[in-house]
Amino acid sequence: MAPVGSYVSMVASKSSNPSPKRLALVAAAGRTLGLACFAAGAVTRIKSLRSLGLPSLAERELRRGRFDAASLRANQLLDIGRASPSDWNSDNAIHKAHLILGRVALARGDLETAGAELIASARNAGSPQLGSFGPSMTLALDLLKAGRPEVVLEYLALCENFWEMGQPQLHAWTQDIRNGHTPSFGANLVY
Repeated sequence: MAPVGSYVSMVASKSSNPSPKRLALVAAAGRTLGLACFAAGAVTRIKSLRSLGLPSLAERELRRGRFDAASLRANQLLDIGRASPSDWNSDNAIHKAHLILGRVALARGDLETAGAELIASARNAGSPQLGSFGPSMTLALDLLKAGRPEVVLEYLALCENFWEMGQPQLHAWTQDIRNGHTPSFGANLVY
């Protein structure tokens, strides 16, 4: 089973520059699917279903300003990912968990921790999903807006280790940042 984000990214990436409305609709569908996976995993006690849904649950808590709850869910996801390093979803879980922890840190005004979590999210071997669709750029965009291009450039360089299909995109984004522009991250802002 592919992670929820993969389905969302497949739909979102059907066009090279999806409209904001399309991205919002796809993101909402992905969140709903993620919450359903978490609920099914909680009822059946299947960890893989819980790990598919935990990012959606943590994101919901983050959107509601419940930072402690979002951190708790992100740390649960991180624990699941670390406990089963050979599981197909392990690196996806670790990537998402660090990004959520980084977004919580940023919401609390801790730019240093947010940057460290962004870097930690890219320090993994990757997965079929990360290798195909690439990493999430939501925290990277937020850190660019906060004036931290150096940490985003480091993140992009680390993403080259697992996103081979995205090398041209990573290089274009890197060049945009070096030229003082904010890249258009497109569908990579959805998952």
